Amino acid sequence: MAWWEKIVFNQRFYRFLESVPGLLTWTLLLGPIVLAAYYPAIVAYFILFYSVYWVYNAIKFVIFAYIGHEKLLYVNRQDWIQRLRNEFPDEWEDYYYCALIPYASESINVLRPTVQSILDNKFPNSKKILCLSSEKALPQGREIAEELKKEFDGKFAYIFITEHELKPGELKGKSSNQNHGGRFLYDEIIRAGIDPAKVLLTSNDSDVLNHHSYMAYLLYKFLLEGEMKHKRIYQPVPTDYTNLWDANFFSRLIITLGVQWRLALQQRNNYRCTVYAFYSMSLKTLKEIDFWDVDLIPEDERTMFNAIFTYGTDFKVIPLFITTSGNPVQGQNIWKAFVEQYKQIRRWAWGASEFAYSFTQSLKRKDVPWRAKALPMFNQIRTSLEWSVSSILPMFGGVMPGILNEQFRSTTLAYALPSLMIVLFNLSTIMLVVIIFIELRIAPKRPWKKGVFFSMFSFAQWILLPYVGFVLSSIPALDAQTRLIFNKRIQYIESRKEK
Repeated sequence: MAWWEKIVFNQRFYRFLESVPGLLTWTLLLGPIVLAAYYPAIVAYFILFYSVYWVYNAIKFVIFAYIGHEKLLYVNRQDWIQRLRNEFPDEWEDYYYCALIPYASESINVLRPTVQSILDNKFPNSKKILCLSSEKALPQGREIAEELKKEFDGKFAYIFITEHELKPGELKGKSSNQNHGGRFLYDEIIRAGIDPAKVLLTSNDSDVLNHHSYMAYLLYKFLLEGEMKHKRIYQPVPTDYTNLWDANFFSRLIITLGVQWRLALQQRNNYRCTVYAFYSMSLKTLKEIDFWDVDLIPEDERTMFNAIFTYGTDFKVIPLFITTSGNPVQGQNIWKAFVEQYKQIRRWAWGASEFAYSFTQSLKRKDVPWRAKALPMFNQIRTSLEWSVSSILPMFGGVMPGILNEQFRSTTLAYALPSLMIVLFNLSTIMLVVIIFIELRIAPKRPWKKGVFFSMFSFAQWILLPYVGFVLSSIPALDAQTRLIFNKRIQYIESRKEK
């Protein structure tokens, strides 16, 4: 091993790489504060430049979100079973769809609607497979699986049940459970005499409902990829639209922004579209990338990079313009809901830790071209910075140079900067009209039983969007990245136990 490899592949260097997103974020936040005392004009121009860049990205965001929303509506209008019959008459009936559902302490009331949504899909029941993977440490999980199997007996082609036992070196959570469930499922499929290449597998959270056209649309897009179909991961638009109007207003704002952000990324195709939360691939693909890793919390991005390291430039994430529906954060009261929402977003932002894995593996995997690895790694850093900084600098940057440098306050630039920032800020808020329009088209209809006051407030709440984004987006992302700097690990948070 060369001297540089001893440094790069050292555990301490790996820890440094985990902290890189946080170090870059704090540099962007603290750098202007330090420099403002000595070079206020430079800081002022930097803040202005960043704010213009932020507005530019906001404009792109609403344009791409709108285009994605139109594609979403188009997909919903199609009869995908009929299109399969017309365009792939000799192929589509050979394929199975399998939902792998890992779970721990969730009740049967959480799992039953999820299983029912799979059954309700417009796809032959004789081609549907269900795999329930509970945790051995919680014996009631096995009991729930047995009860569900009895309840849905004869309605699926196969229902497989397994239990995951946490082993040394594994981290408690979805990924280690899925690793066990995926390997168990692969063996059972072989025993059943089914070709793994003919099974489309979905990583399905215990409380996420399938769209009724998801299976047929997925298979259509899969077959459309031809010979490259097994070198793809297929990514729909995850939402938390189930019981949306029972959630608190800040959760609804975060959910709406998240859905439209995903729609915008889907529109960017392989440039920004990444694997996230709910995704599908063939069982053959899962076997070739060696299933899921067992030592991490957010497994989705790691799965994408393992596919990149397996297939190189042949790999792509295929965007699916169709939604899945999970449950929003509820909480016993508004404060507990706020805390739960904060922790959930912090857990998502913990994905910044994956830069260390992708960077070190990229150095090890010399057989994989850098053009396959460089852009996804750049997007990892870019997403981490945008997530934590995007609301903070535009909101507070305009007054920073004047506060920290007394002489600068009397300059023309010092007078103009806050006004320019307000203009840019107002320009971005105008785009709320497009966001609200998209939300009205794709979100569940607001129930009339909520009353006129609720309906009026649901529109007025959009005024708070920048502040909710600051408190429940930038701050938890900054929290996660700061914890990474100091190696303060977070724990996996399970889905809600009751529904």
